[in-house]
Amino acid sequence: MAWWFENGWSLVQGAKPGMKELSPDNIAALDRTDFNPLMFNLTPDAKMHQSWSINREVTLTLFSLARCEQLYQRHLVNQASAQLQKSH
Repeated sequence: MAWWFENGWSLVQGAKPGMKELSPDNIAALDRTDFNPLMFNLTPDAKMHQSWSINREVTLTLFSLARCEQLYQRHLVNQASAQLQKSH
């Protein structure tokens, strides 16, 4: 779960018109350092990424569980590689 908090979603400036919207009352300025997607009780879909506009300023994307699994496996391989590099 800790890996997902860091890598399972993205928050980028800008939002397309017509996107599903989230409008939190208590967030004046959004940035990745203090944002938590769980504050909206959102859960990732098994197969498809999901995106929302937040205050029509920022786009939140939750990566699909399938994509998160791919990214997590890549993370584990990179970690193991880094450990091998350190041991040589």
